Amino acid sequence: MAVRMLTFRRYDAVIADLEFEDWQCTRGVDVVRAARRRGGDAVVVLLTSAGDVAPQALAAGADFVVRKPMPLDVLADLILDTSIQRRRASGAGAPPLRPRAARSRQSPLT
Repeated sequence: MAVRMLTFRRYDAVIADLEFEDWQCTRGVDVVRAARRRGGDAVVVLLTSAGDVAPQALAAGADFVVRKPMPLDVLADLILDTSIQRRRASGAGAPPLRPRAARSRQSPLT
């Protein structure tokens, strides 16, 4: 369903959960590929408890592969920071900053 939705609409951020379809392929990586085919500068995050898929997801175009469980404030900061960097790099300026909560000490990246 997510792959199909990505063909009809553009999103600012795409967060996909890794789901094993079989031993050869993952649905989460398929969502990453679909988001990149659509174009645009969406921040693409793959959530997983299996760190061994990180290289495959990053090669498919994910910006981040993060381990579950993930504190929502840390995930929001990753997405916001990446969006701001992309907007600045494109010359579009940055959106207004929101106050940051205390960051979690948990490392989100695999």
